[in-house]
Amino acid sequence: MEVKVKVINPLKICHWQLEVGDEFGTADWNITKLGTFFRPLGVKGMSEGMSWMFTRKNFEITLDGQPFLV
Repeated sequence: MEVKVKVINPLKICHWQLEVGDEFGTADWNITKLGTFFRPLGVKGMSEGMSWMFTRKNFEITLDGQPFLV
């Protein structure tokens, strides 16, 4: 099973411009009181330990290419 995060609304995180349809493999999910964070795989310039906050407004989880509701 391949779990990915797909961008559903364009946004900019630091210097990364994310467009609708961009997909990222994920690692290191972290659920905190502030929110749910994940580390996208294969993002150039992203160091170990950096992560992005997951929001349903901007991201969708896909499982084997199909939307996955959480």
